[in-house]
Amino acid sequence: MEHLPQAGNIIAKFPRMVWLIITITIAVETVAQMVWKSVVLGVPESAGFMETVKTVTVQPTFYLLLSIFGVQFIFWILLLAKADLSYARPITALSLVSVVACSVMFFGEKVGVMRMVGIVMIMVGVWFISNTDHNTRGPHMPSPRATPGQPSETML
Repeated sequence: MEHLPQAGNIIAKFPRMVWLIITITIAVETVAQMVWKSVVLGVPESAGFMETVKTVTVQPTFYLLLSIFGVQFIFWILLLAKADLSYARPITALSLVSVVACSVMFFGEKVGVMRMVGIVMIMVGVWFISNTDHNTRGPHMPSPRATPGQPSETML
């Protein structure tokens, strides 16, 4: 039977900068979802598509949301420059957990047993993925696109 690594080993084998960027990415995603929800709360339930678009796009909060999406885009670029997509994206799924927590706190949403089971499954899945091998480039590792005998591109 293969021994699973302990949680302390995960952080040691993954560069701190990547953990910082993952944490910020999760936080920005959570904020974006909270702002999204607050933007659409002003739309009447009976509104059609065009009325919904009009109602949403005249709100100043909508433009804040676009700015948050810009920040999110920048952090995704930074994260993907340092980590495998197949590794980083599942870990940033922790934003699904933080969104649920914030939805309960800020919007009074109810979380039933099935949602809680789903949240636990997400967390377990993230734990398993974070314990897998990955090809994340460290500060001195060449780009996967570098050709032998030629210098690699500059790292972020």
